[in-house]
Order: sequence, then structure tokens, then C-alpha cells
Amino acid sequence: PFKVMEICCEENSGITKAVEALGGKGIRCGLFNGCDLNKNAGFNKVVKMLRDEKPDLLWISLPCGPTSNIQELNMLTPEGFNKVQEKVRKSKRLAARAVHLMEMQVAEQRDVGQEWPRYNKAWQFKSIQNFWKHVTTYEAAVDGCAYGLRTDEGLMKKPGRVKCTSKNIWQLQRLCTCEEPHVPCEGGNRTRASALYPKAMCQQVARIVKKIHEEQEQQVFAAQDSSDNDPECLKQFTDQELMRVARELM
Repeated sequence: PFKVMEICCEENSGITKAVEALGGKGIRCGLFNGCDLNKNAGFNKVVKMLRDEKPDLLWISLPCGPTSNIQELNMLTPEGFNKVQEKVRKSKRLAARAVHLMEMQVAEQRDVGQEWPRYNKAWQFKSIQNFWKHVTTYEAAVDGCAYGLRTDEGLMKKPGRVKCTSKNIWQLQRLCTCEEPHVPCEGGNRTRASALYPKAMCQQVARIVKKIHEEQEQQVFAAQDSSDNDPECLKQFTDQELMRVARELM
């Protein structure tokens, strides 16, 4: 089956639900099942799961709180400044470990998708920038309200950004066209609600994962079923040339 592996997700994450509803398989990695990337045991567990499961898409959604713009208010006092800086330090360490997983996935010629709020400062981490600078990158802008993100108080815009190594991520792009006002993401239950992907967005991600899997299969079958192979063409090569080609194939 086509597979997605979610990093830093909830126990009931919507993307895995949507993938499984389409007949695929979702692998969740979060604090609830011992996959804490801040701990060596948790990180090693995720590494093993990644190697064993070989997902078509590795979906990374790290905590964004320590690097959100709202933290500017918490740094107005020396004590608050130090607390925020410590949170940012831990966030950078977490991002570096996530990048290690992303590099593993790319090395196996499989795809990575990373989601964060569009204007979050963590996009500026050197480890994150270096990774996306050295891979083919596609990007989708996503406004939560365009996928129906709301609370009882009203719609929430929550501008997001998704970077991915697959061009299929463009199918996720959807921007705000709302005529009704939005409510802030911060405050009360809104912060918690805004952290969860809307159902329609999860379903679209699931369709993208399935598309990625199908394209990978097509490439493999095309290589195995090429009609251009003609053994007679080998007769034109010298023994030395045949040995060189054989070594390259090996």
C-alpha cells in the first residue's frame, strides 16, 4: 500500500486517517508512542521505523510555538527573553534531528514534505535552509480557512507553507477567498484547534501521497518493461566495452 509517515503528530492525526480511508497505510510518530526526537531513544526508534516502513512521503510538522511571532511579547523582560531563547535552542536541536530523517528519506529517493506556519521564524534555521537548498523543492501556500478551519467563534485563516520534494504538492495550494471575518488563532481553545489540520486538507494530502506512490510504481515498471531492449545491439561492442558497461551496472 501507499504509505505516509508523520513526524511529531497526534495520536489521532488526520492525515493517517485520510490515507487509511483510501486504502493506504499511515505511520504515526509522536510523544504518545515514545517517538520523542529530543531523546536519543525516541530518535533512534523513529530512524528504525523509517528504515523499516519506507514511506512514500515523510511528513514533518514540528512544533512552531517557540518561534512564532507571539514570542516577541514574551521577550520584553530579561527573564522572558532567556526563557524564549532556551525554547528556540531546543527547537533548533529538534529541527536538526528532523533534517537527519529528511536526508535519510531523500537518500532512498523518496519524498519529504514539511509544514509550518508561513511566517514562522523556524524557516530561517540554518539546518532547514541548507536541506531545502540542496534538493529539488516545490512549495504550496495553504490558508486554513480555505479548507474549512474554524471554531465555534468563526473561521481561522492560519497561513501555512508546505515545502516538498514532489511537484504533486502544488495540488494542496488553496488560498483564502472568504468574505466573512476571521478570528485569531491565539487564545482559549483556538490555539489547540488551529494546530489540527482540517479534514478536507488531510484528504487532499492523502490523495497526493497516493499519486506519489503511483508515479513511483510507473517509473519502476517502465524500467522493467522497456520495449527498446535489443540484445543484438551488444554485438557491436568490444569485450572491453562490455566489461566496462557491466561494471557500471553492478
